[in-house]
Amino acid sequence: MTDINKYLLSLIKEGKTSLEISNIMGLTPKQIHRRLESIKDAGYNLEKTVLDDGTFEYSIVKDFSETNNHTTKLKLVKNVRKTQVMVVSDIHVGSIKDAFYRMDKVYEYCVDKGINVIINTGDIIDNVNPRRNSYLKTNEEQVEYLVSKHPYDKNIINIVCFGNHDYNPLVTEGLDVSSVLTRQRSDFVSLGYGFGIINVGNSQIITSHKIENVISLDYSLKELSGKLILNGHTHNKGFFPSKNRCRLNVPTLSDIAISSKPSLPGAIVLDMRFNKFNQLDLVDMNHLVMTDDLHFVGADRFRFDNPGPKIIENSINPLCKKLNK
Repeated sequence: MTDINKYLLSLIKEGKTSLEISNIMGLTPKQIHRRLESIKDAGYNLEKTVLDDGTFEYSIVKDFSETNNHTTKLKLVKNVRKTQVMVVSDIHVGSIKDAFYRMDKVYEYCVDKGINVIINTGDIIDNVNPRRNSYLKTNEEQVEYLVSKHPYDKNIINIVCFGNHDYNPLVTEGLDVSSVLTRQRSDFVSLGYGFGIINVGNSQIITSHKIENVISLDYSLKELSGKLILNGHTHNKGFFPSKNRCRLNVPTLSDIAISSKPSLPGAIVLDMRFNKFNQLDLVDMNHLVMTDDLHFVGADRFRFDNPGPKIIENSINPLCKKLNK
């Protein structure tokens, strides 16, 4: 191991964040990431914690049982009682209907509003499918395009739960989209395929994307304690409270419709607040739709009371009716 990498590893052992390491060593986030990959290749098992200011904490995992590709931590440092995240889904890079330029609008919105974390609930590529028209004709081309063309901002981190279209290249040709993306991009964190858990304070946010014939969230749901489920795959926005949790179907950013009455392409901003026990307590779910830009359509506020989540307020932007005509 080089002396620079040894020094970087010593800073990690001291508990330095990526921002502190950058300031101490004069390295960019991308340079830190490349050195971390080299340290991993040397045999060290490193784990990232996502901070809601768009940086990372690192730790060396010494217990095999603690390693879990489906789990990450989101630590609140801007305010220990609340945070905002952007949620997107089903971009389908490679399809002629991917409308990938909309991710630029998402980033512009996040920068303008000070949002540093984007949660993506899957189907980040379209994969090669004879039933669809693709402008990128191989899975490798789609992944390379995603890696090189996906927007980047040093203050924004993407947490991704990969979906069925991302999983297909692994089955058909051994191409692991998750591994490629997280090795080559410093700003991506993988929750694996099908489902993932984001630990925030003393609560869990569950991410889900259905993959046929694979152990998925539906299979493991009873074992998970998360109150909020962010679900991809449906392409349409939907909100479904139940006895002790609620599921939010995240709309697609693409122009691919999979139902007879598709919702407009868009995204969700979650304004999450936590009680004194660091448990998820109050959520404002702000629905954005995409025309030439991102527009606020409406919001639902819901509180996680006993016996379950309850909507306590909602509002509709007048623009909503106009856009849905």
